[in-house]
Amino acid sequence: MAIRVHAIVAKPINDVKQWHSLAGRPESVLNDPEDYNRKIRQDLLIEFRGLELRSTWGLFSPREVDAGSRLLLDHLELDETADCLDLGCGYGVLGLCMARAAPQGRTLMVDKDFVAVEYAERNRRRNGIDNASCLLSNGFEQVPGQTFDVIVSNVPAKVGRELLYIYLFDALAHLKPGGAFYVVTITGLRQFFKRGFQDVFGHYEKIKQGKTYTVAELSASGEAVYKTHCVACHQPNGNGMPPTFPALTGGTISTGPIANHLDIVLNGSKKNPMMVAFGAQLSDMEVASVITYERNALGNSVGDSLQPGDVAAARK
Repeated sequence: MAIRVHAIVAKPINDVKQWHSLAGRPESVLNDPEDYNRKIRQDLLIEFRGLELRSTWGLFSPREVDAGSRLLLDHLELDETADCLDLGCGYGVLGLCMARAAPQGRTLMVDKDFVAVEYAERNRRRNGIDNASCLLSNGFEQVPGQTFDVIVSNVPAKVGRELLYIYLFDALAHLKPGGAFYVVTITGLRQFFKRGFQDVFGHYEKIKQGKTYTVAELSASGEAVYKTHCVACHQPNGNGMPPTFPALTGGTISTGPIANHLDIVLNGSKKNPMMVAFGAQLSDMEVASVITYERNALGNSVGDSLQPGDVAAARK
């Protein structure tokens, strides 16, 4: 089998006019590339349940605490003396919330991503939470001798079922008698975890199924809406035709605050009359799905989603 290798060479662009002629760049880059480069390297600030959290690009849901984590925390039962483990902690939202709720226990946050562990530790120190610690670990590999009253995990969707079974077996081995393992996962893995918990633990209880659509589900339906209503102006690849039709790939609207994205889809743009209002043309579900698609496809990976209920509330 022949293997074809392509070499791509990038050269710095010193001519501003040449930079502006490149299609598909975010509008903020076109206006001031140096300022845009500086801004995207700054940490993102998230305020959640009295915590001040910092995040960065490449971590899961870097702009806001995701709906799954919120759902898990809403239904988590903790004794104030509980020893807890946050498996796959990201920047630490679940682990730090548990440490606050169980001040007489100890909470350990682990992740295999060293950037996640670094940010979780920074957030621990920033919020003055002394009964928590952070550890770089691929699953349970670096925590062989510890046991916990509660283990939680916002389970990654694409790690493979073999690794998910390893997490289940290892969680069982690291739980104290009477302990609990809470997971939140996408809809597509619900039946797998029902079977997996019954296989490994001999017990399974669905505490709450959120009345939400997953990012994958919304993006799948949003692609069809995009092709029908958006593709002529913003192009199949999201690069648009600047400046009249700005790029969605890396764009300030499609990667910025989701409330601004929703507003411009519903009400159009006062600055750019070519962006018309779609509020009267699209249903709540269509608006939610196309916005989620634009933020998680076309080269974007913001990690958030918009629910039909959010759209309905914004119309009022």
